[in-house]
Amino acid sequence: MNTYNYTSLPELNAILQQKGVIAERGNPNSFTYKKGALLYRMLDKKGVPTGVPIKASSIAGNPTLSTLRQKFVLNKLDRALHRISLQHKLNQILVKKPPSHAYLLGQLKKENIHCILRQNTEGRMYGITFIDHNSRCVMNGSEIGKAYSMAGLNYQFAQNVKATTGNKLQIQEELQTSLVENLLAQESLHTNTPIALLKKKKKRRKL
Repeated sequence: MNTYNYTSLPELNAILQQKGVIAERGNPNSFTYKKGALLYRMLDKKGVPTGVPIKASSIAGNPTLSTLRQKFVLNKLDRALHRISLQHKLNQILVKKPPSHAYLLGQLKKENIHCILRQNTEGRMYGITFIDHNSRCVMNGSEIGKAYSMAGLNYQFAQNVKATTGNKLQIQEELQTSLVENLLAQESLHTNTPIALLKKKKKRRKL
């Protein structure tokens, strides 16, 4: 609770899930939700909640929803440096023109930055969350900047792939042109024989 910077329950859960834990408010119609209570549960290897839920009020440090909301407000006041730090690290990778999410996530993992891709029930990805374990901050891509949101990144990936494909086609065209020019040059060497060599030698008259 006190070592990471987060400003919402989903952002806190992004950290907790890395440790096999999740904080739940329950169904909107449930007594727990209406009461403003919070339950903590363990996650199995597949990330599915398991075991008996534990009330937040019974855990040391009192990580209740009301306590967390106070931290959300305080953490919002200390985000500028974290945002700049993430922007810098992302720019160092994006300048290499990554073609996909997989490449970006792999490079960020080397920098000790974990990413969570959010998707809807239809499987369409609509958001991305960055967890920087170096600066201990959790931030959505849209908060870092428009270019780092899911839509912004998808646009950059598409442009990178388009540029790469275009370069490949250009190289192929240049190779084909070079090949044709070489063939024409070789043919020219065979056909452009000096006229002096093509003339037949005159026979000498016998005296």
